[in-house]
Amino acid sequence: WEIALKRLESVVAYAADRFVMSFLFVAMAGAVVLRIIQALDVAARSESRLAFQANHDDLTGLPNRRAMEQHLSSLLRRPSPDDTHVALLYLDLDRFKLVNDTLGHRRGDELLVQVAQRLGSHVRPTDLVTRIGGDEFMVLLDHVVTISEAMDLADRLRLCLQEPFVLSGVEFYISASVGLALASVATMAQTANAVQLRCDRR
Repeated sequence: WEIALKRLESVVAYAADRFVMSFLFVAMAGAVVLRIIQALDVAARSESRLAFQANHDDLTGLPNRRAMEQHLSSLLRRPSPDDTHVALLYLDLDRFKLVNDTLGHRRGDELLVQVAQRLGSHVRPTDLVTRIGGDEFMVLLDHVVTISEAMDLADRLRLCLQEPFVLSGVEFYISASVGLALASVATMAQTANAVQLRCDRR
């Protein structure tokens, strides 16, 4: 019996040792898989963040000039009725330098953020508000039928910027100069194709 008992103890000890080793192996493999998943997740987030930064303004979060050009390019490739136009509104803040000189660049940046938010709240869902640099903004208007429709929106944006902005608890008033360009989608597409054809011939 003593011999049988010792053999049984030896078998149990061996089985327990193998179980522990197997458990440790599974745990280590799981940890490796988890680290791989975490690394892939970090890489995906980093790639997504870089893609966002490439197409958006760092300060306001608005799409930048590159994003606007890509959006306009997609509009030109899309079939549209002959009476559909695309309009571009250019807005340049008046006396913005005064804000930086009197309140500092930090408050100037705060003003730009508020301007971006206000513009975004006064356009249609199909329109694209972009910051192209400094105190300059551009709005791409899609599905515009008449020039009066584009002019009405331009006036609405100009008037909304005349409402006071609150900076450091103080109301501050600004205005903006607005420029408007309007063209049919078909005409812009034909012009773009002609330019591309000339480039291809060179």
